[in-house]
Amino acid sequence: MKKLIFAVSCLATFSLLALEKPATVPEVTRWESGNGVLKLPADVKRIVETKLDKAAKDLGTEGYTIDIGPRKIRITAATQTGLFYAAQTLKQMVKTSGGNLPQGKITDVPKYRVRGFVFDVGRLPVPIEFLYEVVDIMASYKMNDLQLHLNDNYIWHEDYVKQGKDPFKESYAAFRLESKLKGLTAKDISYTKKDFMELVAYAKKKGVNIVPEFDMPGHALALTRVRPDLIYQGPMPHHPERRCEMMDAANPETLKFAGELFDEYLLAEKGKKRAVFADCPVVHIGSDEFFGSAESYRRFVDGLLGHVQSRKYTPRVWGSLRRKPGKTPVRSEGVQMNIWSMDWGRAKESIDLGYDIINTFDRQLYLVPTANYYRMDRNLKGLWENWQPNVIGPDTIDPENPHFLGASWACWNDMIGPKHNGYTYKDLKETIENVCGVLSEKMWRGEKPPRSFEAHQEVLKSLRK
Repeated sequence: MKKLIFAVSCLATFSLLALEKPATVPEVTRWESGNGVLKLPADVKRIVETKLDKAAKDLGTEGYTIDIGPRKIRITAATQTGLFYAAQTLKQMVKTSGGNLPQGKITDVPKYRVRGFVFDVGRLPVPIEFLYEVVDIMASYKMNDLQLHLNDNYIWHEDYVKQGKDPFKESYAAFRLESKLKGLTAKDISYTKKDFMELVAYAKKKGVNIVPEFDMPGHALALTRVRPDLIYQGPMPHHPERRCEMMDAANPETLKFAGELFDEYLLAEKGKKRAVFADCPVVHIGSDEFFGSAESYRRFVDGLLGHVQSRKYTPRVWGSLRRKPGKTPVRSEGVQMNIWSMDWGRAKESIDLGYDIINTFDRQLYLVPTANYYRMDRNLKGLWENWQPNVIGPDTIDPENPHFLGASWACWNDMIGPKHNGYTYKDLKETIENVCGVLSEKMWRGEKPPRSFEAHQEVLKSLRK
């Protein structure tokens, strides 16, 4: 009798566990429990039915449903992206279920439109093969926006000035894309236009939009080296040693040069059917940390935003107008803005100006590998327990505000040149996985985490086996 009672008790416990919401990252937004479990066959694909239902408007462009019955699994989505995300959820459930899926229905729709990662490949040589791995990591956690910071330079030019050296010649700088402009393409690692287009196509199939970024008029040493005549000439009371990387925003030739550089990728070249950025609906114009004149900066940024829009792309820009006040209007309609520093731009102020904003708040969402500052990787538990995408410094934004797009975290490779301590792109993979595994939960669901941080880490470990 005791053995029978024990067996019944164990069966009841198993049944309760089996009917719990499936353990996935991010957790699904809605789970309706059914009765019993579905024992998985060796070939799971043969019991899965998929349906593309364009009339399922309530699922949006990324949502899906999964019905788990006694014999079949039925997946429905309005788009191919929704079907792909459903497949990621199912793949995770198979790993965490122990061979038995709880019967029930999942309805999973993301709360935020942008769930992103900003990756600085301008300063750290990162082969394109690794970017495919990054796309795979993001796709597995349903993150959809990979902003590639494609040019940049060493920023502590004073290190060379103190030695009596010229940072214009000495500081590391790179422009990662193949360019027809002589001397611009990085010599250590660069991406051909063909390779970049193939990466964009691959990412698109996995629900990841690649946002290419050319940074200017600051952070532009790779550009000023090919056009030294366009180095900023005006007063520069702050960080004068950085003049070598500042383009002259007041010079009309600078905006002309910028437009021509972008057009090499925004427009199809002669003899080509498609532009390099044809499948990149959003293009970033950089425009952070320019230490020259505010009015000339505003004219330059407005002109470049307008140029990108004239080519039928949506422009994105780093929020900087709080530090660059002035009378010159800077267009905002149809413009996306990363809110990254409370000194340079505030969330509510930017929304009031008409910008569509993305939370990229440096104090919470910046990582500079191996540095002693901006180490969000050391605060993953705090982010898991307390961070919310719609809280940006002092501002709490209504998640339903149409001007609020979502959030992105950023990996900046500042520690190069004299400050480089030997790390490479290979050392970043586990960190990228861990950060995406934590932030995707809030970016997708926008709610309290479903489990403790320690339990979450165990789920992540099981998913990586």
